[in-house]
Amino acid sequence: MSKKPYWITTSLLAAGMVVAGIQELRHAPELLEATHRLGYPDYLLTMLGAAKLVGAPLLLVQRFPNLKEWDERDTPAPEYAEYVCRRARPAA
Repeated sequence: MSKKPYWITTSLLAAGMVVAGIQELRHAPELLEATHRLGYPDYLLTMLGAAKLVGAPLLLVQRFPNLKEWDERDTPAPEYAEYVCRRARPAA
């Protein structure tokens, strides 16, 4: 079985996490407005942005498999399943 689809999707997810993390750290106006509308404090964006910038490279590093939620042999590209579910939930 080829690992190429796994690495493509994982790399795209990691890139998206980096972009989102940067936006959250710089307190983009649209994110700040949504955060206020939901009643969360401004520092939540800082915490989420930092967590995404730390987590994105960990998806790509193969030296620490215990940092991933599942082993990649269990299901294809499962590391970001929870991330995708959390992003899709508000849209439903």
